[in-house]
Amino acid sequence: MITWDNGHYFAYEIIGEFRSRDTWIHPDRKVGSYELIFVLHGTLYITEEDTAYEVRENEMIILEPGKRHFGTRETTEFVSFYWFHFHTNLPVQMKKIAPDDVYDIKFFLKKLLHITNSGEQSQENRESADALGFLIYNECIKPRNSLYKNVKLAADIKEYIRLNLKENVTVSEIADHYGYNVDYIGKLFKANFGLNLKKYIALQRLNLAKDLLLTTMLSIKQIAGEIGYADENAFVKFFVYHEKMSPTVFRNHYFNTHINNR
Repeated sequence: MITWDNGHYFAYEIIGEFRSRDTWIHPDRKVGSYELIFVLHGTLYITEEDTAYEVRENEMIILEPGKRHFGTRETTEFVSFYWFHFHTNLPVQMKKIAPDDVYDIKFFLKKLLHITNSGEQSQENRESADALGFLIYNECIKPRNSLYKNVKLAADIKEYIRLNLKENVTVSEIADHYGYNVDYIGKLFKANFGLNLKKYIALQRLNLAKDLLLTTMLSIKQIAGEIGYADENAFVKFFVYHEKMSPTVFRNHYFNTHINNR
């Protein structure tokens, strides 16, 4: 257990990895600790008290102690997730989380699982488990500021960008769509995801362009249109600025492949 002079504490309890078989639904239960679930594959359909949630791949949910939770519906798709129980009197204001440092969080959870199942219940291992557990809490759960609490709006903005990326979405357009000023939207997004909103849009546009270059036979002009550029030359300048090479050169770097149909 980690304790502080002000009376706060954090204690890791247990961790495991679940993998579904055939038709599955989360069992109906109530536990005395917080439970963090990080979905690795599939979608977890779960209800806590009267609120239903859908937790998708690379998302997490925090279930509160003493509250009933149960599967919302059966699923036949493969579902796997890490589950992690802990106790604390620190504030846990987040419910459903889509972390930015998703691979770091996976690594921390995997390492915690390894330590727990190493077979050595030493004081050093228990302290390491508490420290890793608190690191996960500190990265994903602790409240940051009032902007961070409006996580639903931040998540909605992220989804709006994904859906409207091909329409050359802008920060001003997003602010107008949700009825807030540009400054607030920018601060809200950065508080929740740690990224400048304008840079995030550019990054998503760049990632989509690279994906289309590597996985389709679309022309450069067609790809420019797919990511919201009416002018091909403007797209090429954008791509060269970020990748230090033209779209054509980028595509030609990755021409080797192997295709099988059996």
